[in-house]
Amino acid sequence: MAGRNPSSEPAPWEAPGKRHTQQYGAGGVPQPPQPPRPMPQTAPAYPQPPAAAYPPPPGAPAYPQPPAGAYAPPGAPALAGGYAMPMAQHFEKPTSMLAVISLVCAGLALFTGITVLPGLILGLMALRETGPTGAKSGRGLAVAGAVINGAMLAIGLVLVMVIFVFAAAATSQFEGMVNVSVDGSLIVQRAEMYYRDKGDFAGGGHRFIGGYKNADKGKGPLMVTDLVGAHELKMPIDRYFLEVKGDTATVWYTDPKTGKQMAGSFSATRGQAGPGGRDDWLWD
Repeated sequence: MAGRNPSSEPAPWEAPGKRHTQQYGAGGVPQPPQPPRPMPQTAPAYPQPPAAAYPPPPGAPAYPQPPAGAYAPPGAPALAGGYAMPMAQHFEKPTSMLAVISLVCAGLALFTGITVLPGLILGLMALRETGPTGAKSGRGLAVAGAVINGAMLAIGLVLVMVIFVFAAAATSQFEGMVNVSVDGSLIVQRAEMYYRDKGDFAGGGHRFIGGYKNADKGKGPLMVTDLVGAHELKMPIDRYFLEVKGDTATVWYTDPKTGKQMAGSFSATRGQAGPGGRDDWLWD
């Protein structure tokens, strides 16, 4: 008993093989010593839901909320309750250059007017890229550029329409004056032919419709319908009437807008006068 190692022999109250198992493992094979496991470091902080999201049950004790910025990483702004804002939302978007150019086009349009349409197109494109899902900022600039250019384009179109209407009216009036002058000259020529044939402007002479002496004669005072036909005039024949005073016959034209105006005149002593009373030639 003196040569036995008391530490290698199990005690009477221990199960057989227990000392051996504790010393060499379950299989009885010696195991290498294991290094000590490192202690876990401080666990990363995770954002906690706000207190209002999970109200405590009635009667439960209230726990204090963490201070603002307690869980915010360095450089990231903290939200209410101490939770960090995502870093992707922290970075600012670049300003839309399309919106800036649209405003520049609106300013240039005040002097040139040709940059309104490009400015409107660029403004609409800037509205798209500065929207909620867009990659650029400057929503206010985009709205201002689109609105200003659109308003200036609308005003320009209205002005063009007004100018076109006035130009069309002026052209129509000028064309009417020219037609009256041509018709008056024709009627005066026929009045001269009538005077040469009959010797005066009294009624009852031969008619000269078509530019030649007709076989039939007029009845009553000399009228425009005795000298020309409706198909020979550019303006309606019922707007012309003939005024005879002695050896002078004057052709008048009545316009619904401008009123009565002289279309031509013929006098046996003065000759033929145009619409303004000017003598074109003298008859001898």
